Amino acid sequence: MNITAELSLYPLTDDYVPTIRSYINTLNAVNGLEVRTHALSTEIFGEFALVMETIQTVTELVFKAESAAVLVAKYLNRDRRDQ
Repeated sequence: MNITAELSLYPLTDDYVPTIRSYINTLNAVNGLEVRTHALSTEIFGEFALVMETIQTVTELVFKAESAAVLVAKYLNRDRRDQ
């Protein structure tokens, strides 16, 4: 089953841009996912297990590296690329 995830990452630091860029670049490097970046969020499209596994892995990296960060995530149980 393909899903759509919409993510917004908020590192709670003055120098937040490098962390967000790194997060998005890591998502873009995963084969099998389509990533669309917008001003306030990033959409990820792909197979359920791959999307969820990738978000978990990449978010864990940020949470370990940053003293505090917030990830807001929304999931839709379908692929909304063509909608």
